[in-house]
Amino acid sequence: MEKGTLVNFQGKSLDEIEIEDEIDLDLDEEEVSDDDNEESEPVSGVSEKTKMGLGEADSSTGKSQMNQDETENSRETKLRRIVKRPWSPNEVNAVMKHFRVHISKGHLATKAECEQCKAAEDPLLRERTAQNIRDFVRNRGLMLKKKSS
Repeated sequence: MEKGTLVNFQGKSLDEIEIEDEIDLDLDEEEVSDDDNEESEPVSGVSEKTKMGLGEADSSTGKSQMNQDETENSRETKLRRIVKRPWSPNEVNAVMKHFRVHISKGHLATKAECEQCKAAEDPLLRERTAQNIRDFVRNRGLMLKKKSS
C-alpha cells in the first residue's frame, strides 16, 4: 500500500486481501540518527494496515478493559448507595406543613424551597437532603393523583 498499490485491493473483501505479517524493522544506525534530528515520521517497513491492526488490538483491549471498569464502577455505586430510610411521622408532618399546597396542586418543589424547609425544620430534617425532600413531595403528589383517578 505504501508503494501505491491500493488499486490492487479495490473491490476485494478483507478475507481476499493478503498482507505481509512480518515487519521489517532492520534500521541502519545512520537512519536512526537521521530520525533523531527530524520530527517523528512513520518508520519505513511498517505498513498502514499493520498500524491499524495494532490500533484495533489496543482498542479492543481497551473496550474490554472499559467494560470491566464499568462493571466495577456500577458495583461500587451499588455498594456506596445509602440505604433507604423510611420517613418518620415527624419528618412527614414537617415536610407536609411546608408543601401541602404543592402536593395538592401537583406542583414540584424547587431546590430553594426544599432548602428553606430543611433550614426551618433543622433538627428533624438534618439527615435528609434537599433532593430527598423534593422526591418526597413529588412522590406524595403522584400518589395523591393516582388515588383521585
